[in-house]
Amino acid sequence: LGSLVVNESVFESERDVVKEEYRQGVLASPYGRLFSLFVPATMYQEHPYRRSTIGSIENLDAATIEDVRRFHATFYRPDNAYLIVAGNFDQAQLDGWIDQYFGPLTNPDRPLPVNDVREPEPTGPREVTFHAPNVPLPAVVLAWPGVRYDDPDRAALTVLDGILSTGESSRLYRALVYDQKIATQTSSSLDASQQAGAIISYAIMAEGETPEAGLASLRAEAARLRDQPVTAAELTEAKNELVASALRERETVEDRASVLGWSLINTGDAAAADREVAALQAVTAADIQRVARRYLTDQRSTAIRYLNADDQNPVTAQSVEVTAPVTIADLAPVGRIFELLPEAQRTPIPAAGPAVDLTTPAVETFTLPNGLEVYVARKPGLPLVSARLGLAVGSADDGAKAGLSVLTAGLLTQGSSGRAAPEIAAEIEQLGANLGASSGADFSNVSVNAPSDVFPQALTLMADMVRHPDFAPDEVERQRDQSLDGLRVSLSSPGPVAGLAAGRLVYGDAPYGAPTGGTPNSLPGLSRDDVVAFHAARYRPETARLVFSGDITVEQARTLAQQAFG
Repeated sequence: LGSLVVNESVFESERDVVKEEYRQGVLASPYGRLFSLFVPATMYQEHPYRRSTIGSIENLDAATIEDVRRFHATFYRPDNAYLIVAGNFDQAQLDGWIDQYFGPLTNPDRPLPVNDVREPEPTGPREVTFHAPNVPLPAVVLAWPGVRYDDPDRAALTVLDGILSTGESSRLYRALVYDQKIATQTSSSLDASQQAGAIISYAIMAEGETPEAGLASLRAEAARLRDQPVTAAELTEAKNELVASALRERETVEDRASVLGWSLINTGDAAAADREVAALQAVTAADIQRVARRYLTDQRSTAIRYLNADDQNPVTAQSVEVTAPVTIADLAPVGRIFELLPEAQRTPIPAAGPAVDLTTPAVETFTLPNGLEVYVARKPGLPLVSARLGLAVGSADDGAKAGLSVLTAGLLTQGSSGRAAPEIAAEIEQLGANLGASSGADFSNVSVNAPSDVFPQALTLMADMVRHPDFAPDEVERQRDQSLDGLRVSLSSPGPVAGLAAGRLVYGDAPYGAPTGGTPNSLPGLSRDDVVAFHAARYRPETARLVFSGDITVEQARTLAQQAFG
């Protein structure tokens, strides 16, 4: 904060790192240009938010070490910073350290440059099309200008966003992915920043589906929110999910510091985070319809089509023209330049302090009569409980049927005891719980996390999925098709392709060399009979371990484990 140390070689090296991050994260990723460049450039007309945070290769090449030093001199100052300390500390000692290390820092005489651009209200709907290389499946975006973080309508829009896209019972997933089967992925987000915001919905189309179908469905869901009140069940589900998410955001010391810092940066009020849950709980169905009618109108909408470039449709150039409210000329002069001293002349690293006793939760264990080993690590504090069932089965057991273990795990959440996937998703999400299943090379995991008061119901649902999955033929087909679409996307990214090549180079034809999720050739050959047989042979108590952690006693865990898995 007080003394930036950077020389030309460090500057050049760091610039090369950022340029490579841009190439990999923006240019090489199939949808990197869409979400990093084109969406913000289209959504914002005047505000600097329309520029990508990482800039461009041209921006980075034009930057100088003097620009960096002047930027630091301008914005890295005590009156433009918050210091947040969370965890186990002695207040008096901390105060002394703050006085010692931060007290001598002074603010420059010149005020901070003013950045107060007001984003204009749209004058009508807009539709744009972008083309990019390496787009395996078309994508569409339907978006509207939103609100600032401190806007009173943000709470209602947050709940609206939850109803629209949180979980597999959400409106977008149910309509586009499950019922219509036109998208392989869909979601929405509420981007509420200090000075402006956006409401963004999108869909990545399934193989063979058109962008027009995706935009039509996104528009239909926005119209439903405007025209009809959401149901009481949807409202309760969204609130429960958001409250549970707020609890999870406070699980660790770092989490709590981040929540506090986010509130301070966006509102200037350290107590704002504590009022967040109450504001969400106060939202009504009428509030949802009111903000939908105000913000999600056709006249305010922007529709984006994102398509693969070809000879007839060349790559769309990144071109973001914006009148910046702060220019290089507005930055403070460099002032004192700090140089890195030779190592022998540097301030020595402080000696290690006294050892701190590490207290970890005591783990108690017991075994059910059927042989299932259970472990309990109690951690009171937040009213949350997690359970994880680990099974000694993974892709290394697939044999010639690559992807079978991953497909089996993915199908566990898609129907059990005669209940369809949307019904299960709704039950889980009504509880504010997170439930999922995954498979790696050696192990498969089924996990659930839920508020303490509803954890027994969540564990019952998890156990039913493990013990009584339906593996309905249409669900097997749907999951397999989604996996194939996912492969089309991942195989268009350099990272996953390099990972596949590395696996074969290291392990050859051994099981660890096979792709965990299967291949475009293996997935179509996987049948329901394969899945049923794999589950029956591998998902057994003697190959599993059940772990509880959080706000739960060993007695409670014993009772719940016996009821669910005994």
